[in-house]
Amino acid sequence: MISLLIPSILVRFLEYELRPDQIQDFKTKINRLLDGQVEEFHNHIAGSEQTRLGYPYIQYRSIKTLMQNDLGDKRNFHLAALFGVADGVDLILDLLNQIYHTGKPESLYHFEVEEYQTPVMMTETPQKYKINHWLPLNTIFRKEENQKTDNYEKWKTEMKMTGRISFLEGIVAGHIKDFCSEIGFRIPDRQLTVSLLDYRTLGKIKYPNNDHHEVKYEAFDVIYEANIQLPEYLGMGKGKSKGFGWQTRTEHHQLIDPQRLRDYQAQKQQKSWRRSR
Repeated sequence: MISLLIPSILVRFLEYELRPDQIQDFKTKINRLLDGQVEEFHNHIAGSEQTRLGYPYIQYRSIKTLMQNDLGDKRNFHLAALFGVADGVDLILDLLNQIYHTGKPESLYHFEVEEYQTPVMMTETPQKYKINHWLPLNTIFRKEENQKTDNYEKWKTEMKMTGRISFLEGIVAGHIKDFCSEIGFRIPDRQLTVSLLDYRTLGKIKYPNNDHHEVKYEAFDVIYEANIQLPEYLGMGKGKSKGFGWQTRTEHHQLIDPQRLRDYQAQKQQKSWRRSR
């Protein structure tokens, strides 16, 4: 079976609490650290405010993580995180190198890294995914069709539940095809199947536009199956670089205890934060 090995990385900053509505501030902080010189981090065409087309290889996150202090008390924190896929992995590792060797900023110095190598491929057994805070009902442009589609208007006019489920399945399939096209993985014609297993609406949530005006979009949490293997934490749909629409195959609200953190920092002394080949 044909597969394409895709690297990805998730970095949690263990001393940087970040609410989901503060992600834009986190993005600004990172880009100031880099003097705005790395396009993949700000996702704009050089010298303009125009957003780069294509899949964003670096994405900003606020991830709820269960932490424990020396007294054994446990608490959930929303931690700042960066996700990188494909070309974004080395760029994030370069950033970590810079933070580690300069010690600045202190709020980003303590971090935890998860690296993955995922063979993207079609599967005989459907894979189950959950998309968090997904924004599917916006106006989208499909390059292969060369036309815009207003998903919100379609959603409002589709009154039957079966029709709405089928509609959302089609949007998920479109996201998957867009990502695979970006990384160079070809899905055989009519071979991708997507089945929505459950969804819940979260109501309309604020979304910061590039012109700094807030608009509201209908948000969803959805669980679906598809006959394709995709990287963990992959972003889907509108706002994927700003913390919306990231998906998992498992729950990753893991416990980080003091000894684990100390062991990790000791290991970090021996690392140059380059991806092993």
